[in-house]
Amino acid sequence: MGKVKKIILILSLIILCSFTILHMFVVFSSSFQEPLKSDAILILGFGLVDGEHPDEWLESRLSKGLTLYNEGFGEYIIVSGGKGPTDNIPVSYAMKNWLIEREVPKERILIEDKAVNTFENIILSKAIMNSKNLSSVVVVTSDFHLFRALKMSKDHFDNVSGVASNSEGFFKKTIYYLREDLAVLKYLIFKS
Repeated sequence: MGKVKKIILILSLIILCSFTILHMFVVFSSSFQEPLKSDAILILGFGLVDGEHPDEWLESRLSKGLTLYNEGFGEYIIVSGGKGPTDNIPVSYAMKNWLIEREVPKERILIEDKAVNTFENIILSKAIMNSKNLSSVVVVTSDFHLFRALKMSKDHFDNVSGVASNSEGFFKKTIYYLREDLAVLKYLIFKS
């Protein structure tokens, strides 16, 4: 085997091992997270059904956030998510409606309705927190998404913890985990 082929093989093995380690962090990090009592609970948006109602995974996030709110982990709930191309309303409006239907006082729900990705969820929600003098937050998102969401949050918030909601569906979840590995790499390289 030539010297160039050996170098390519070694580099390939290093990349494969690094990617495997990163994937393990993404997969298992949600198992080790505990919420801390905070000023706010930030629920990150996901998909809508029929353009107006939370899909199954977003409902799981909302349920987890509602449980935390009812247990006193935050005084406010921030719902974050803009309007996607097939949505009739911003995702955050659907989230707010879901929470109000479950008796969360509307004055305790803060709306971020512009974000179209995780980075914007964090940055725009931080601006809302700053305007309300809130300094600590519990981030709620899906299990496959928590590692990246917490990494971004810790880069922008001083006091942050996170909790994962469970995402059902083995094949769909597997695809999202693989997608998430690439998204984490993108964030680590470009910080956006």
